[in-house]
Amino acid sequence: GYLFWSHVTFAASTDSRVSLTVRIAPRVKLQLGIGTISFADANPATDPVISATENGSISVSSWVRTPPGTTAILTVVANDDLVGSHHTIPISKVSWSSSGAPEYLSGTLSKSAQTVGLFARSGRYDGSYSFRFVNSADYMPGDYSTQIVYTLSVP
Repeated sequence: GYLFWSHVTFAASTDSRVSLTVRIAPRVKLQLGIGTISFADANPATDPVISATENGSISVSSWVRTPPGTTAILTVVANDDLVGSHHTIPISKVSWSSSGAPEYLSGTLSKSAQTVGLFARSGRYDGSYSFRFVNSADYMPGDYSTQIVYTLSVP
């Protein structure tokens, strides 16, 4: 007779599944280049509009992650008019022009929120705002100030 040696292999396996989930939420980040804007005194007869001094241009970077069909909005609002020790100057005497990314908008300061940027797509947007002040002989001498607040949000 013949003797046959047969090698028999038995295999076994099992699967176990793991769900993997990544949540990507809307995000915004705002970075401003400076924290102070100043205007030097000038003769209103020769300088009816004063550009802000060396710190008069604010560089701005907005990082936005938005869902499709959603627009992120950058606003600015003045806390008050320009307030001096005995008088005020309307905040509307300060305006800005924008440069850089076309999503940044020019305008005039107000005590109600003004839209200064609209971002319809996710990404990083770089630009700047240059400020001007309407000068007048009617203003009383003194130092005037207020604060402005920028807010970047995704509705």
